[in-house]
Amino acid sequence: AEYMGMQLQSVDVDHCLSHLGKAIGISTIIRAIPANAKRRTCYVPLEILASCKLSQEQLYSASSEQPLKDAVFELASLAQTHLTKAVDLRRTLERSQQKLIYSLFLRSICVKSYLSRLKRYDFNVFEK
Repeated sequence: AEYMGMQLQSVDVDHCLSHLGKAIGISTIIRAIPANAKRRTCYVPLEILASCKLSQEQLYSASSEQPLKDAVFELASLAQTHLTKAVDLRRTLERSQQKLIYSLFLRSICVKSYLSRLKRYDFNVFEK
């Protein structure tokens, strides 16, 4: 991997940043659900929609019914799992590697905060 022109030739750093990237990406998908629903666009994996018995039409209707909350919970749980793994892996890196990727981990604060807020609002993404 390369970051700011420096080669990070470490499988451990790659593994750590891979989990961080997944957590950021999944939380971004969740956060964008309301805006995407207005455009009748869905980036929630179909497997999750099906397992929660949620249709794309229900998603587009911006309802806060239980199937949507279940789908958001499933996505949020996946994001939290990846975030926790990234933080745990970061702790195992050498100090110099931890310092090098520090700025990338600042995004984890936003992800953690957003996931906590989702939980507080019972995974209703349409709550302001």
